Amino acid sequence: MLKERVIARLGLALVFAGFGFWELTQPSQWAGYVPPFVAAHVPAIPLVLVHGWLLLMLGVSLLIDFRPEVAIWVAVGVMIEIVLGLLVTSGFSTTLLRDLGLLSLALATAVGGRRAAIAAVPASAPAASGRATAQMGLRGPSRSASGSRLADPSRR
Repeated sequence: MLKERVIARLGLALVFAGFGFWELTQPSQWAGYVPPFVAAHVPAIPLVLVHGWLLLMLGVSLLIDFRPEVAIWVAVGVMIEIVLGLLVTSGFSTTLLRDLGLLSLALATAVGGRRAAIAAVPASAPAASGRATAQMGLRGPSRSASGSRLADPSRR
């Protein structure tokens, strides 16, 4: 599961960083994707530039694995925003279909990462410390085959 999650995270990172770069370098090419009811109140180019920075930073965050549990949920939110924007501006299209696929990939990665973290928590661990234990990759006290705790060498 870990390899698949890394591949998905890196693929999404490249897509987000690439589109962010294009939005920052050619914002006028992307202004048509701003929904008309939004563009009526706010100039499209500044919105595209802000969106481009968000995409670029999100891509970098996913690429360097900085706060991946937050970044992947932000990616899900951004993809929902993009899909809804495409529905409003252009209806059903190949671009919408592609972005639905990216939304599905981001959502599967987010949900898969959450399940992996929950599965790593020992059953006997308290809920509050279990999350920290799973994030650090630590396990509870060692047990022998009979189920009794092994002696802790640091307490001698």
